[in-house]
Amino acid sequence: MKKSALLAVSALSLGVVGLATFTPVVSAVAQTTATGDATVTATVNSTLGIGTGDVNEGQSNTVDMHAYDITFGAVDAGEKATEVEKTITMQNNTGRNGNLTVKSSTDDTEGGFGVLRSGANTIKSSATAPAADTSTWGYYLDEASTTWKAVTETGDSIHTDAGTGPSEQKITFGMSAGNTQASGTYTGDITYTYTIEGTE
Repeated sequence: MKKSALLAVSALSLGVVGLATFTPVVSAVAQTTATGDATVTATVNSTLGIGTGDVNEGQSNTVDMHAYDITFGAVDAGEKATEVEKTITMQNNTGRNGNLTVKSSTDDTEGGFGVLRSGANTIKSSATAPAADTSTWGYYLDEASTTWKAVTETGDSIHTDAGTGPSEQKITFGMSAGNTQASGTYTGDITYTYTIEGTE
């Protein structure tokens, strides 16, 4: 009989042990706070542009630059026209270096590039400073030195930046007409091109 009683006590002890291992589960269900993480994502387009127009990478790269048209107005033969100053604005948030160039886009079959034409008459762009009795036109960037440059077929770099946001470049154009320059309205075209590293 004593042996049987001992077995009963052992069974009871096992039952108590079973209840003890269940207690932490009851405690976990009683929690009232749960925490989890979510991810926030936003995309800012890579944008480059000149003048009043911006283009996203991979989109059309043609921008209307007529806001930067150069009009010298009327000038007498043998005189220098009033200089025209333009400030070209650029947008580049790519973090890559940007480069602005200006070139002549007028391919004159008789006078070549960099020509202003009125009928059969031309005024050729050169690095000569516009002056009385000189037929020429060109530009300069630095007001301190006023080093005149011709507008050429291949073009020249007139501005660089690091691609950290908006930037600008001032460019001043000038022209003059020699004493024998024929009367007329002379026109030509120039092209500004803004390029960032890693693109064509």
